[in-house]
Amino acid sequence: MHILRAIGDQKTMRFCAIKEALPEINSRILSERLTELEERGFIDRVVTGDKPICIEYNITEKGADLRSVFSCFCKFGEKWR
Repeated sequence: MHILRAIGDQKTMRFCAIKEALPEINSRILSERLTELEERGFIDRVVTGDKPICIEYNITEKGADLRSVFSCFCKFGEKWR
């Protein structure tokens, strides 16, 4: 959820920017989670440039639709603290 929120807030992010936004997650786990999110269709991985290669992650429509779910979780948490 945190990865999708971070990318969704920015629309497009590079790996290092996601890592900065989520310092509590190590790079290996972040890489694995990004791959899982891409496989499930929540984010797109876009490779640009020849050298150096630049990889950006974009939120998909499917991933953006989860914002309403996250909003419900937040409202529930606020109500039942």
